[in-house]
Amino acid sequence: MFESIVPILYSTDVAKSIAYYMEQLAFDDKWEWDHPTTFGGVNKNSVRIFFCLNDQGNPGTWIAINVENVDEYYETLKRETQKYYHLPLTKNGS
Repeated sequence: MFESIVPILYSTDVAKSIAYYMEQLAFDDKWEWDHPTTFGGVNKNSVRIFFCLNDQGNPGTWIAINVENVDEYYETLKRETQKYYHLPLTKNGS
């Protein structure tokens, strides 16, 4: 049986990509490989994302992360990152 899927995203600066997810999106854990970092990843709950320096995937690849309670996550982002974010929007239909 399948256990999980982990996207490996193209990055021109793995350390900067990791920092963004940690500092702006409040991911809980990170790991980095090599100096300077050529591969690494972030974790939050059961979500894992890997980054590869100038390889794997294509620049601009999209991923979707489903959140159980978006309002709670929004409050966490405001509290932990001290950044202003737009309120979550509910869209019906499409």
